[in-house]
Amino acid sequence: MHPQGGKHADHQVGKSSYHREWGKPETVAGLFEAMIHLTDGWPERTSALFLEARNACRAAVAGLIDGDVAQIKFLAAVEAAKPGVN
Repeated sequence: MHPQGGKHADHQVGKSSYHREWGKPETVAGLFEAMIHLTDGWPERTSALFLEARNACRAAVAGLIDGDVAQIKFLAAVEAAKPGVN
């Protein structure tokens, strides 16, 4: 996952897959998709890890931080929400 406006803008690099709490597999192909997953139907929205992931994805899309940092924070939020990570 790389910043939207960067050299490797939001494509297959860093693709992550996980299962939401209701068991439907989800694939996230980049930062913008990660932000959508964090704001649309995320199973828990109160933990520090969720907030860090959402803020990191926003910052990476804006080019303020590296997309790999946002991906790590996103996967930590996935883990905390207890869906299975592939």
